[in-house]
Amino acid sequence: MPAGKLKPTTLSSRIGLVFGTGAVLTVAILLLVWYFGIPALALHGARDRLIQEAINFQNQLADNQQMLISNDLRERRDDVEFFAESDTLAARLRDWREGKQGAAASLQSTVGRLSERMQSAYTDRYLRLQIIDPRTRRIIASSDASDPGRAIPAHWVEQALLPNNSEHLSLEAGSDGLQLIIARQVQDPDGHVLAVLAVYAQPYELDAGISPLAEHNLGQTGAIYLYDWQGYLVSSHQRHSGDVRGAAQPLNRHGIEGSFLETGPNGREQLATYRLIRVGASEGWTLVIRRDTSDALTPLHGLAFRASLFALVLSAILILVVIVLARRITARISAMTDVAEAIARGETERRVPAAVANRNDDIGHLAAVFNTMVEKLESWNAVLDREVRKRTVELDAEKAAAQRYLDIAAVMLLALDRNGRITMINQAGKVILGVTESDVIGRDWFASFVPERLRASVRDVFLRLMTGETEIVRNYENPVIRLDGREREIAWRNILITDEAGHAQGILACGIDITDRKATDAELARHRAHLEELVGERTTQLAEARDQAEAANRAKSAFIANMSHEIRTPLNAITGMAHLLRRDGVSARQADRLDKIDTASQHLLAIINDILDLSKIEAGKFALEETELSVGTIVADVASILADRATAKHLTLLVDNVSLPRYTLLGDPTRLRQLLLNYASNAIKFTERGSITLTAETLEDNADNLLLRLSVKDEGPGVDPATLSRLFAPFEQADSSTTRTHGGTGLGLAINRRLAELMGGSAGCTSQPGKGSTFWATVRLRKSDKTLVPPNHRAGESAEMALRRQYSGREVLLVEDEAVNREVALAILQDVGLTVGIAHDGLEAVNFCIMKRYDLILMDMQMPEMDGLEATRQIRKLDNGKDVPIVAMTANAFIEDRQRCFDAGMDDFVAKPVDPDTLFEILLRRLSDRRHDEAGH
Repeated sequence: MPAGKLKPTTLSSRIGLVFGTGAVLTVAILLLVWYFGIPALALHGARDRLIQEAINFQNQLADNQQMLISNDLRERRDDVEFFAESDTLAARLRDWREGKQGAAASLQSTVGRLSERMQSAYTDRYLRLQIIDPRTRRIIASSDASDPGRAIPAHWVEQALLPNNSEHLSLEAGSDGLQLIIARQVQDPDGHVLAVLAVYAQPYELDAGISPLAEHNLGQTGAIYLYDWQGYLVSSHQRHSGDVRGAAQPLNRHGIEGSFLETGPNGREQLATYRLIRVGASEGWTLVIRRDTSDALTPLHGLAFRASLFALVLSAILILVVIVLARRITARISAMTDVAEAIARGETERRVPAAVANRNDDIGHLAAVFNTMVEKLESWNAVLDREVRKRTVELDAEKAAAQRYLDIAAVMLLALDRNGRITMINQAGKVILGVTESDVIGRDWFASFVPERLRASVRDVFLRLMTGETEIVRNYENPVIRLDGREREIAWRNILITDEAGHAQGILACGIDITDRKATDAELARHRAHLEELVGERTTQLAEARDQAEAANRAKSAFIANMSHEIRTPLNAITGMAHLLRRDGVSARQADRLDKIDTASQHLLAIINDILDLSKIEAGKFALEETELSVGTIVADVASILADRATAKHLTLLVDNVSLPRYTLLGDPTRLRQLLLNYASNAIKFTERGSITLTAETLEDNADNLLLRLSVKDEGPGVDPATLSRLFAPFEQADSSTTRTHGGTGLGLAINRRLAELMGGSAGCTSQPGKGSTFWATVRLRKSDKTLVPPNHRAGESAEMALRRQYSGREVLLVEDEAVNREVALAILQDVGLTVGIAHDGLEAVNFCIMKRYDLILMDMQMPEMDGLEATRQIRKLDNGKDVPIVAMTANAFIEDRQRCFDAGMDDFVAKPVDPDTLFEILLRRLSDRRHDEAGH
């Protein structure tokens, strides 16, 4: 730091000083208040004191009211007792009882005089008098002339006549409100009850005994209640209540005196004072004084309010002081904020004023650094702006050149980003849509140019494509809307635009206007409709022709089945004899000729199989079986079958099935094997060097099924994209030169796709020209509840070697009527060390099985005497044939034939011409079956 320059005061120090000063002032003020004392804040013990004062007042008021009520009741009882013991009244009653003439009138006159005396002495106290006959409970005299003769059913009459109960008090509801009834027995000198004197009086009114001072001390919520011995309200006094007699707060305590804290019906705490008032021989009345505790503490609330007001004023003063000081500190920061916002708006020439930047503190230093930073940013922005303008010119030139190339195309070229906005369109597209470039660039393609009826569905497919939920639809047709509102029908071909990571970024679409072609098609449709009308006139003729066609179709199916059998039978002899000749040893020239025979035979068989399969698929008669299978075993079988062929071309054959589940699945093992063989055979055919990998993997593992992916990857020449799109169509191949070089019908891939679709999946290929291809198919198979049994031969060991090693000497019965086929099968079986018995027809096979048990039976279908199906049924009925594996070996290769074999009781199926490797795999699998193995040995 230069000499003589003061160290700037930090902002944190200033703010700390300000708030510290405020805290010190607050504490000082509180200390002064505490030291000098303010009476309004002396609240300690005030609540208890006020509560006690309220209790003392209520006790005094209760004692006073208790005395007043007791005196009032005593006076009334004394008045009634005086009248009841009147000799005059007793004499009149005796005369009335003796039935003297005029006695009733004299009695009524006496009662009237008594009533007048009571009314003159107490104007509002007494209401009326009644004399009641104790025998009939009827009024015999009354101050009310309408009463005599009326019966009194009230319970208090019964109570008043009880022995030793000369007096009874009761409260009853009358027409004028609640009435106090004082009943007294009138007795003769001998103590006999002559009558009952009943005096009706007004109950004691509490309002009359409350002084203004007491009214004030009761507060806003204070109330006084008088209850009789049954808990009914006799009288009440309350400032702000509409309570009437018989309706008030319930009596919580009976027979006690004192003051208590209770919870009132409104949920608030109350002070309650109880006093007992004795009323003759009854249980007495209860006087209750209640007042809310909060009402008693009203003075305390005023003290608290004044204290709070003082604290609020003090806090406001402190806050104002802090605000003023803080604004002085932050004023310069606000100046810097204004400059920063101005620069953000583009006013780059603005700077923090020198008055702020030259201050010797943290804010001044920050402002100076801020000005320096802005100057450097302005310099850098100038350099960057020059580079951007230069690069923009270059990009515009490149874009213009690219646009010229696109405009040469005679079709619409359109590019959309991930959100469906148009990023590029060529000249042909502008013409089709009737727009200029400024009309479309940046606009939403679907909202602007797709008809509303299709907009939602087309956008949904596009969005799912962008998120990877569906595969791209490369070819489709849909209408678009021109700028003038007319629709044009466009045929599209799409390519997905991806980034380096393979994520979808948009679509490049190529569109051809087919509106005119569609119009032509519509015209043709109209002509077609006219032709249909003509056809309708000949419906009868066509029905007959249809019947003939169906008959011809049945004949064709029978012919195809028969021709398949007739071709496969000699083919089996040809391939079998070639196999036997090769096994016996031949010269190189002979081996080459045998290879050609074998290749030609296999080619002929493949053509027959493909044509038959495709014809059944196209006719909708292709059926899949569903049996237990092991995908791993099928892959191993295919690898074993093609191992020699791959070795002959010096190719490495690899298998990758480590991700397969370890349980049994349900499906068609023959068609799965055919699918994988088609792919693998093509891979070997087209690959000259390198490796071929067979892969089976699980894509989905659901509760009851699996989605599997079978693929074959080669390192062959690959397939260009143009050829790839038509490769799975029937009779299509990569090109004509491939057909001439490698042969084939072009049906294998088409059949594979149809098989995959029938199994709930799909098929396809990914390829890079010059690097190889991967042909794949997905299939959905149901799960079985059985555990997967591992293959019964060692890794890398062929089925032939495993048979020779494990099952040499096992007895196999060969049932075959054709001599050449019998000779071929016999040699193949003996070559792996099996002991073979021969039956020439089904009947002979049944007789052999009656005499002994075989480890396995190879059964032909079409034979004289008894065919293979019936022979199998008969053998299954024998003790020696219940569990023996029976494998069909027949030229009847259709799925219907296979099912007939299984229905008859056979375990497996081998189609002629028999491939030795396939036969060895099936023999190994069936001889390895633990059920048969344990039954036989």
